[in-house]
Amino acid sequence: MHATHFAIFFITLFSIVNPIGCLPVFVACTHTDPPRVRNVIAIFMGIFIFLGLAIFYLTGTAILHFFEVSLPAFRIAGGIVLLLTGIKMLNTAQSDITHPNAPEHRKSAIKQAASRFQTIFIPLVFPIFVGPGSISTAIILSSQYPDSWATRFGAMSAITVVAGLTIVILLSSTAIKKVLGSLGMEICTRLFGLILVAMAVQFILVGFSNVTHDFITIQHAMNP
Repeated sequence: MHATHFAIFFITLFSIVNPIGCLPVFVACTHTDPPRVRNVIAIFMGIFIFLGLAIFYLTGTAILHFFEVSLPAFRIAGGIVLLLTGIKMLNTAQSDITHPNAPEHRKSAIKQAASRFQTIFIPLVFPIFVGPGSISTAIILSSQYPDSWATRFGAMSAITVVAGLTIVILLSSTAIKKVLGSLGMEICTRLFGLILVAMAVQFILVGFSNVTHDFITIQHAMNP
């Protein structure tokens, strides 16, 4: 049965994490980094995506309950984080985005990537790749199927493959940056800043829809 569980978990989680759709945002956030540093950041992203999905799958709602945080509140908080990040991307020229003037060339790619990863962990890992959608999906899948070793093996295998494919997809960002060039990246950064703002509003609307028992609905938001 673990093959069936693997297929269900993989298709569902890969669609929610959507590394292909999120790739341009990753490119926009890391395009000023050297290729070797950007590649290490991609590996870090995959590792933390695996950890995030695995932890929320295995613990279910225990973490949120421990901190007395509801999923709608998590959605709204994630939306606010995305909103601030999107606005910053819209208003900040790429020439203004600089890194510390320390002699970065003396550091290894791993140390440089670790330093950069700390600054982009939010919002890239949380809540773009591992956000309310993927977290709630992991929680739902963990409660929807019987708790057995076969189910857990299928689920963890699916999470591993999703994280691995995400790394492979993000590694292609170097080629994308070469094709777009600096002007293309400037345009893409502002464009995807606008998309992040829209995603943020969507997160917030869904969160308020949940806490108001559908008094506010996405249909109303799309059809005023």
